[in-house]
Amino acid sequence: MISPGRQLRALHHPQPDPHAPVSAEPRHAEAADAPRHAEDPPLSIQKPPAEHTGILKYGHPGPVNEELRATSWYGAYDRRTRNPIWVAEHMTPASIANAPGKRRDNFREDPDILAAFRAKVKDYSASGYDRGHQVPADPPRWSQQAVDETFRMSNMCPQVGVGFNRHYWRDFEAFCKNLTTRYPSVRNGKWRVSYEVIGSPSPRVAVPTHFFKVVLGEEEEGKEGGAVMKPLADFEVELDVLEQATGLELIEKLKSTARRKLCEVQCDIRVKDFRNAVEEVTEMMGKVKL
Repeated sequence: MISPGRQLRALHHPQPDPHAPVSAEPRHAEAADAPRHAEDPPLSIQKPPAEHTGILKYGHPGPVNEELRATSWYGAYDRRTRNPIWVAEHMTPASIANAPGKRRDNFREDPDILAAFRAKVKDYSASGYDRGHQVPADPPRWSQQAVDETFRMSNMCPQVGVGFNRHYWRDFEAFCKNLTTRYPSVRNGKWRVSYEVIGSPSPRVAVPTHFFKVVLGEEEEGKEGGAVMKPLADFEVELDVLEQATGLELIEKLKSTARRKLCEVQCDIRVKDFRNAVEEVTEMMGKVKL
């Protein structure tokens, strides 16, 4: 066992200077590098004095990124931030044509996440943030189960309500859903960077500072198609910029020649100015009778 003092010194041990002159001293391992001949005795292979993988007999500590699986979405979860790292949804004209599922606002913990690392509903209480869906509840309404599973807390991130979750983000979700009138297959992915922390009794759920969305409008097989990244025309950034910011490699198997700008098709959504949205909600609240 390494004492804290020794561990600290080990962590701060400087690396060799790559520009330092190379020593002219002879190498002690030179004999081992010499070519072996058939008559040479076989090299002895010693078992290492320590077996570090022995820790696995007590169970794997678990990766930070956990796989998220649901009827209507897929993604990865970060235990440290209690946020999804990314989520993906798939929409087709058929998947949104029949909508028997109803929104029931039944937010709940994700039973697939180890209890100690779950985001809880109460973490958002009195935080000032909405429980912001990353895969929305509306498009996957082909079954009640599909809708209900979008209310798992592993699909939530803290989002500013007025002006963002209830305005920009909602309008953008509607824009993506409407793309099924143009494309037979639409895929969305969302990523974010963090963070402030909220939660009760101890803060543990990270508040993202940015939200991104990758939208793939897939043409029918055999036709020229494209995949693009478009969080509304005025907010567009290059895909490689998003990859550098998130550390993710996005749609790397899709050839660049098969990509084109989504808003070359149509991108006529209009987003209200944040200040106007605040004024609108403030006026609305003033008319509410208590």
